[in-house]
Amino acid sequence: MLTTVWVCPLWAGDYDVMLDASGSMRGFKKETETWQKLLTRLESSARNKYQFGNRHNFKRVDAPLINVRLRDQETYLGEALKDWLTLSKPGDVVIIITDNVADTGDTGGDSGQSQQLFYDLLSKIESPFSHIAIFPLTIPFQGKVYPISRGKGQFYQGHRALSTYAIARTPFYDEDFQTLRRQIEAKIADFDHQYIQIKPFDSQTISGLVGDIKIDPDSTKDANVRFEADEDGIKRLMVRRLRLGHEMKFSFNVNIQSSSSFELQDVELIAKIHLNKAENTRHITMEDNFTTAVNPRRATISPDGLQDIVVSFENKAFSFGDLDFFDKLAFTMRNTMTIQGTIDLEFNASREHMKLSQGILHSWSYEGEASQLDQPNAAVQEKVYQLGELVKSMLPEKTAIQKLHSVPVTLELRYPVGPILTVILAALLLIGFLYWLLTRIQQGKEYILEDDMGHETPVALGLGDKYRHDFGNGESLFSLSYWGLGFWVTTPFQLRSSRFISNGQAIRISDPDTGDEYNWQLREAIRKPVDDYDPDINW
Repeated sequence: MLTTVWVCPLWAGDYDVMLDASGSMRGFKKETETWQKLLTRLESSARNKYQFGNRHNFKRVDAPLINVRLRDQETYLGEALKDWLTLSKPGDVVIIITDNVADTGDTGGDSGQSQQLFYDLLSKIESPFSHIAIFPLTIPFQGKVYPISRGKGQFYQGHRALSTYAIARTPFYDEDFQTLRRQIEAKIADFDHQYIQIKPFDSQTISGLVGDIKIDPDSTKDANVRFEADEDGIKRLMVRRLRLGHEMKFSFNVNIQSSSSFELQDVELIAKIHLNKAENTRHITMEDNFTTAVNPRRATISPDGLQDIVVSFENKAFSFGDLDFFDKLAFTMRNTMTIQGTIDLEFNASREHMKLSQGILHSWSYEGEASQLDQPNAAVQEKVYQLGELVKSMLPEKTAIQKLHSVPVTLELRYPVGPILTVILAALLLIGFLYWLLTRIQQGKEYILEDDMGHETPVALGLGDKYRHDFGNGESLFSLSYWGLGFWVTTPFQLRSSRFISNGQAIRISDPDTGDEYNWQLREAIRKPVDDYDPDINW
C-alpha cells in the first residue's frame, strides 16, 4: 500500500489574496487614497488574487484590487475558502480581507451558514490549516453600515474595523509564519492594528522564579539546594550532596503572566520532571525516584496580572542494594554522579478555557446588541462584533498540553562510603582468590602413575604441560595434558576410561589387535617428612 507523505516545503514569501466584494465594503473604497494604499501594499507580495461575495461568485482577479466592484449582496466566506483549497496546494498561504466575518450577511440570506462553515474549516481536528492569525485594523470609511438582519443601513463616516486573516495550509513551519507576521505588520504599520495568533495556540508567557527555596527540615538531610544563574542569566536549580538513601523535600515559587493575546481561564496545571539517564548506568531511571507537584492545581494565566505558582519537589529514597551488579560497579568508580534535567510547568486546557485578553477585548471587540451594528457610532464601528467569540470559534476543539515555564535542574548524587568500600573489598578478595588459584595451577603438582605390576612412574606437570608414556620400543601408548583441574588423556588405542581424569582415577586402554589391556592408577605424590636425625652425631 502506497502512503503519501507531505514534506514541508520552504515558503517563498508570497501568498494569495481574497477580497470581500460585498456591498458593505463600499464605504472603504470611498476613502480612495487609504483604501488603495492598503490594497496595494497587501497585493504587492500576492501570487494570485481573488474576490468573493455571493454564492458561486469566487473568481480570479487579474487587475489591481482597487478596481474590484464591491456590490455583492452576501458574503459566502466558507464556500470561498473551500474554492481556494481546490486551487491551492499544501504549504500555500492566503490573506483574506473582509469587514466582519461574524455577521450573517449584509442584506439577509443564508450566508450565516457559510460563516459557520468557515469556522468549521479552521477549527476541526482534521483541518487542512496549520496556522491562523487575524489582524483587526481600522481605516477611514464613508458609506452605509448594515445590521445583521435585513435592513437598509445608515450612513457613517469615520474609522471602521476591518479584519485581515492570514491562513496557511498544512504543512507550514512556525518560523515561516512569524516571518509572514512581520511581513504583514510592516505593510499595515500605518494603520492602528492588533495581531492575534489563533493556531497554533499561542501560550507565550512571561515567567520567573521568585523568593527563596523553602526546604522541609524534617524530610531533607545534608542536601544543599539553591538557584544558580548560568552565563545567559538563566536560573538553574542546583541540588548538591544528595546522599543515596536519603530523602529530601523542598518547594519554590514561580510567577507567570501571559504575554500572548489570550488568557487561560481555570486551566489544569501540571508539573513534571524530566531527567537524563544516569551516565554509565544501565537500569536506573532517575525519574522513578523524583516527583514534582504544583499548587494550585488550577489557575488563570492572564496578561493582566501575575499568577503565583508553588512547585514542590521530593525524592523517593533508594538504597545501594536496589542497584544491580553493573550499576554498583559503575558507582564504585566515583562517589558522586551529576544528572541534568528540567522541571516543566505545563497546562492542559480545552477551547472553553481560552479567551482573548481583557485588554484586546476592550480595544477591539464590540460586545453590545447586534441591533446597534447599523448605528453611525464610532464606539461600535471601530470594533469587530463579538471578536472574542469569533476567535474562540476558530480555536482547535482540543489543545495539546503546552509548556508554561521550565526550570533547568542539576542533581549531584553522593554515595555513602560503606557500600562502596564493601564492593571494593569484595572485588579485591575475588581478585586475590583468582590470583592465588592461578598461581597454584601454574606451579603444577607431582603425580604417580602405577601400572598393574606395581611399577611407579613419577609425573610432574605444570599448567599446559604434556607427558607421553611409551612402550619399550618407543611407540606412544598414551599422553597426558595438565589443565589445572585434571588431565586430558589421548591415545591411539581404545580408551575404556574417561578422557578427563583427576587425582585417584584410573586410565584403562586396550589393544583391539592383540587383545592386551593396560591399566594405570593416577595419584598425587605424597612427600614424606625428612628425618634429620643422624645417629653418628654426638648430640
